[in-house]
Amino acid sequence: MHVRIAVDRGQLELAVTNPLIGPTSRPNLGTGLRGIRERAAALGGQAQTGPDGTDWTVAAQLPMELNVQ
Repeated sequence: MHVRIAVDRGQLELAVTNPLIGPTSRPNLGTGLRGIRERAAALGGQAQTGPDGTDWTVAAQLPMELNVQ
């Protein structure tokens, strides 16, 4: 597993990468990955999830200054 945390141009960047083992498509078992993307968007950021070569990556970019209401 590789974890990356960085601040770049006013954004917090987070990424977690694991080796991809086995098939990547399974029946819909919940809203976990979609929920990550929705939460990032609600905070004014974005998230990407999915295979990346031989790894599986979950990455998010969030603004450093959040305007949560």
